[in-house]
Amino acid sequence: MYPEYDVTDYREQFLDVLKQTNNHYDTRVVDLDKFGKKFSYHKWLHPYQGDWELTEVFDSVILNNLSKIITPNSTVIDIGAQAGNMSVAYSLFAKQVISFEPNPATFEVLEKNSQVNPNIIPYNYAISDEEGALTFHYSDEGFCNGGFATRTEFGIGVTGHIVPIDVVAINFEKFVEENDIDLGNISLIKIDAEGHDKDILKTLKKTISEHKPVLITEIYTGSNKNEIAELMSVIHSMGYKIYDEDKNDADIDNLGQEVLSPNDINPRSGHNLICIYDS
Repeated sequence: MYPEYDVTDYREQFLDVLKQTNNHYDTRVVDLDKFGKKFSYHKWLHPYQGDWELTEVFDSVILNNLSKIITPNSTVIDIGAQAGNMSVAYSLFAKQVISFEPNPATFEVLEKNSQVNPNIIPYNYAISDEEGALTFHYSDEGFCNGGFATRTEFGIGVTGHIVPIDVVAINFEKFVEENDIDLGNISLIKIDAEGHDKDILKTLKKTISEHKPVLITEIYTGSNKNEIAELMSVIHSMGYKIYDEDKNDADIDNLGQEVLSPNDINPRSGHNLICIYDS
């Protein structure tokens, strides 16, 4: 049950420090009616967060595409859920969304979003090929955005992530087995881990092989051509075809030309790949 990784006390202490140093940001509830769905979410009031979710997540075109990807009564795995905006969008179509976010500041918001969207199941962990305490680096003292910078070739600071934070990492498949988590039928796995995606994917081979879900993974703006090539190699080794979300607006019915080489992707481009199992 991973008792050695109970992060509850650490999270409470962490949030107390943020409050004492005026780096803690509250939320406000926003009610939306999009794509025929009425729902609410907690909007994080961190000044770096902006309003991106209104055009990049809770947009009718994007929600329509998600409705095609996420099959009824299925599970979505959201790795690197941040404040939970994507998890909320997934929850509109999935039976359950199992969300992982290691940062205590953003996890607090994710947890609030799970309370207003109860089919979101949040866990305050990083998914990694390493287990235990890890040092991530973030954009600011309020810890808006960041990741495992030391595992990227360009290293700490490549995208302005310089503020260190201790997080706890687990192995996904071991965690699921030891906690007897019912994954159901997984239709989508999304990974947004600031360049750590390629390493995380390697730890999900059994799960991906069994469920063959759609994969959405990030082209981190701090990645170089070698790292993009490794990410693509891992995805291809699992039997998937790769498509560029930036060129098809995530439309699963119009994926366009398959991405075959890292030369087809500009480094520092900062968008996602959509990967479909080649049956």
